[in-house]
Amino acid sequence: MIQLDPEVWAKRIMGSILIPLAVLVGAQAAQCYSVGYVSPQESFYTGLEVSDQPNPHILTIFITGSVSLLTAVGSYTFIWYYLKTYHNTRDSISVRYGKNP
Repeated sequence: MIQLDPEVWAKRIMGSILIPLAVLVGAQAAQCYSVGYVSPQESFYTGLEVSDQPNPHILTIFITGSVSLLTAVGSYTFIWYYLKTYHNTRDSISVRYGKNP
């Protein structure tokens, strides 16, 4: 068995999540600033006219949240199926001892 250090793996997982997300959000921020997108909140504070296009940050949050939700539900479902199939103690007791609990 390989011994894994949980702190090192947690840092690697966080880096693998945060680096692509930072690139994605940074690219959209650059696009918003170059196009001159004005959100409703900015319009309220500055008096500028609100842009007609949808906010790309909201779309990114929606897509990222959807992927995260699907990943969480998918991993939960897989773990539940795997444990039920391969680590069911009731089946192993009945097979070993020939009893029905």
